[in-house]
Amino acid sequence: MVSAAYPPSRTSSRTASRIASSTRDSRGRPVGCFEGFMRASYGTMSIGTSGIVTMSAGGTRARTLNTWAGRSMSAIGTAHIVLFAVTTRSRWGDWLSGELRGADMTDPAVVASRADFWALPGSLAVPLLLLGLLTVRMARTGQEIPRYAGWTLGVWVLVSAWILGPSGFVLGLVPAVLLVLARRTP
Repeated sequence: MVSAAYPPSRTSSRTASRIASSTRDSRGRPVGCFEGFMRASYGTMSIGTSGIVTMSAGGTRARTLNTWAGRSMSAIGTAHIVLFAVTTRSRWGDWLSGELRGADMTDPAVVASRADFWALPGSLAVPLLLLGLLTVRMARTGQEIPRYAGWTLGVWVLVSAWILGPSGFVLGLVPAVLLVLARRTP
């Protein structure tokens, strides 16, 4: 039955050598038989993308800049989470009990609790941490970070810093500048 679906005439020695040569990943580690077959048949695949743009061989500086941009985003997100997790710990029970749902917004205690909520669980610290981890992973695998990532992060940081005044938002310029510089690196 299998030979009828895949006749021997279609399975050449060239295909077998492609399967054998594709049994190592980009770091030289062996991959499973099924993964090797899929790479030989369809090439490298990625979920949700029709093609992955990778950096050229000379992109070592860009990889380094992107790696440090991701690390700095992860550090900023982690520091924000840790700082506000410690300072808002007394409010966790109230939040989990539903204090903020349908609360009177004229009550000063509710206003303060809501401000604390938006400083930690409702903030962008967790997405920034995830973006940083994703950026590090993409840099390590040689994928280019889209140009809009650095520019959007930079604009968001500058607008937020302008609205809020002197704050930790200025630290967001570090990963934004690194991402922009990585895309300008030849």
